[in-house]
Amino acid sequence: MTKFAYAAIMMLLLHRCCASVQDAYEPQPPPPVPPRLATPYFAIYKPDSVGSSLKPVEKARDESNDPTRRKRRVKRSDSLPMPPVPRMRGFGEGDMMKELQEMLLPNGAAVHVKNMPSLSIAYGTGTSWYSSDADTINETAVTAVLDALRSGFTHLDTAELYGTERAVGKAISMYLKESGKSRSDIYITAKATFPDDLEASLQGTLQRFGDAVEGYVDMYLLHSPLWDYSRDSAMPMEKVWRVMESLVHSGRVKSIGVSNFREKDLQAILDIAPKILPSCNQIEVHLYSQERELRRFISREFPDMAISAYGPLSPITGLVSRGSAMKVAEMIAQEKGSGATAAQVLLAWGSKHGIVQVTTTAHRDRMIAAVQSQQLGLTDEDMRKLDASGEGCEFHWQHGPMAHKSYIS
Repeated sequence: MTKFAYAAIMMLLLHRCCASVQDAYEPQPPPPVPPRLATPYFAIYKPDSVGSSLKPVEKARDESNDPTRRKRRVKRSDSLPMPPVPRMRGFGEGDMMKELQEMLLPNGAAVHVKNMPSLSIAYGTGTSWYSSDADTINETAVTAVLDALRSGFTHLDTAELYGTERAVGKAISMYLKESGKSRSDIYITAKATFPDDLEASLQGTLQRFGDAVEGYVDMYLLHSPLWDYSRDSAMPMEKVWRVMESLVHSGRVKSIGVSNFREKDLQAILDIAPKILPSCNQIEVHLYSQERELRRFISREFPDMAISAYGPLSPITGLVSRGSAMKVAEMIAQEKGSGATAAQVLLAWGSKHGIVQVTTTAHRDRMIAAVQSQQLGLTDEDMRKLDASGEGCEFHWQHGPMAHKSYIS
């Protein structure tokens, strides 16, 4: 796929999101439910060109005894992961290579460099404030990000594609000055739009953020797997991932990860015997897109990988108008009392599944409510009801972005 075609698809998907989401907390009139495509998205997009030379997961497992293959054994489990998201030491102090060597296993097996914050919620800075002019500061976005930080958010989710990095950088600078806090108190996730020149992409991102980020981001993600990463392509996965690993060595990135990666895309990383495993996969997860199979795959093959979710409030924003999820969330909120809302229930559901929630709003009171959602105690019965409310109505990123009203965030 050409870079132009790739960028066109990304822009189309983001445009769909921007047209639909003005505020993640404000319900919209429910749109008509689109019918399932008779032809799967992958048949339209021809994804066979993506990683086509890579071996299927099943065949790769059959060859697990091959001494030339990666030596790694992971405890298998059919249960979905529900771990807390720990705060772990990242890079940035002392001898970079020495720190990396200390974290490598004696047999040279790959390691996770993970430092996701303990508070499992992030403020999204795309969608509503998307700008095609990355050199212009959107003052409305500055105000929103500043309010989010004042409301208790410590994790900001950004992307090169959003065009809001200058606004985010300005808001961070203002907040640090007024609060007296340090850069290390804020966790920043950034994303590279296209993998052809990751060095330049990261450098541009850091320049747009400005001095407030002190020359590094906490997490750097590949925004999408929609390029030809086969071994014979111009950008094979091994070449791209080696560059990602080098960004960690440089000290400008503490952790590396991916976004919108499917099982086959994650397997492609495993197949190149990475030195540093991806620490995060950001995907669309909510009650109607629970991604059970993908999460099981991640739990099995990447047991230390964090999952972050965009679109966690889709069941109550009008983006998805089917099923009983909204009614179930409202019922549980009423049972909790103390002014709990359906939005808080949905965010708490994702967090209890060990998934970092990426949400956004322009309203200060809703920002505070989102942060407080992490303290909302959901019982096992609450979780069972919520899990079941999305059954029979699920769609998946696995099926491709044109197969449902999904979006890149």
